[in-house]
Amino acid sequence: MSLYRKRFSRDNNGVAEVVGTILILLITVVIFSTIFIWVYSIPTPEASTKLQMEGALNPVYDAGVWDGAIINITHQGGEDLYGWRTAIYVKVNDEFEILQTQGTIQWGPNAGDPYGLREDEDWIIGEVWSILNHTIQPDDKVEVGVIQSIKGEVIWSSMLLGAAGEYPPLFVQKWYDGNLDTIAREDLRGNESFAIYVQIQDNDGDFGSDNDVYANVTVLYDDYGFFKMYDNGSMGDDVADDGIWTANYTAFVGDNSMDGSLVIITAEDDAGHNTTARLVLKIEELGAAYHYYYEYPENITTPRFGPELLPGSGLQHYQIFNETEWDKRRWEGNSTRTFVKGERVVIVIASHFLPDTDLDNKFWLFKAESGLGPQPIVYGGGPMGTDSIPSSTEAFELVDYVGKFYVWEYRWNTSSAGHGFSDGLLD
Repeated sequence: MSLYRKRFSRDNNGVAEVVGTILILLITVVIFSTIFIWVYSIPTPEASTKLQMEGALNPVYDAGVWDGAIINITHQGGEDLYGWRTAIYVKVNDEFEILQTQGTIQWGPNAGDPYGLREDEDWIIGEVWSILNHTIQPDDKVEVGVIQSIKGEVIWSSMLLGAAGEYPPLFVQKWYDGNLDTIAREDLRGNESFAIYVQIQDNDGDFGSDNDVYANVTVLYDDYGFFKMYDNGSMGDDVADDGIWTANYTAFVGDNSMDGSLVIITAEDDAGHNTTARLVLKIEELGAAYHYYYEYPENITTPRFGPELLPGSGLQHYQIFNETEWDKRRWEGNSTRTFVKGERVVIVIASHFLPDTDLDNKFWLFKAESGLGPQPIVYGGGPMGTDSIPSSTEAFELVDYVGKFYVWEYRWNTSSAGHGFSDGLLD
């Protein structure tokens, strides 16, 4: 019987694998520890103030003459702003003024008048900071901002009024009149003379009665169809410099060939900005029944029926109607800015970009005689809220979708004995 002897030998391969694993683990720990220490050594940035603000400038007129402006800044969302660490700056051209959330005007024609918030010095969501400044002129550059005074940081700013020449003329109303003894809106009749009128507003002080406004009566063809309009008290214009331009020519004699024809009205300011409006003539045939005329405002690419008939840019349009007129005739209805007390107002907005109003849905009607300048009118008094009429924080209602336009309406009535409304106040 043979015997087998067991022999043992040393093998270091297993030890090498264990040591290698431990070394890799140590290297990984060291690397991540280094990164951890480096990251935590970086100073934490200071928290920034989150705000949603809205600035507005409302011109003030005295007997039709510019008399300064009201600056309103509304806190729409974000953090509350405590008065002890918040300041407001107003920059008019190159002059700065630093103001508080509440205070008294120290200089100028309205020195001693209060400004700022109405309640206390802390600025919470929904509150409006307001100041009346009689020194602001139409051609001034006006910028406002909110400052976190501890850090000296501007946390919000906005340009409210640009320099002269930045904005084009704005057509307010356009109409024709078949009675040359008045400037009212009256029917056109066959074989009778008529006049064309347009009311123009300028927001930057570079448009007046010496600027060019032309009416192109397209049915008259060629150069003969271009007529200069006047606001200097001559050539059939009733009152000089009243903002209403007149075209009153013997060539304007209504006949059936003019029915449905287009009048293109253009206005140009000193900066060369051109604005165009369109008016469609409707001639009443001799002996025909009464009819309405049609008014087609500016920037129209499709001259028949729909949101494009309202004033606007082609992507967003708006207009104000008497409720009876809007409900009866919709897009063909005649807009107005004059209402008899008790009539209901409809404000219509048509927009490509406004499918909802999650961020903002306010309507403000201002009363110019308020203590700090124009303040929102609220029936029954109290602050503006969701149910207040006509100044409301939930005003417009989505009522239709027409030709890729979201159509919004806000309706309210003009009866308000508490605020002394009189006929024709809304304008």
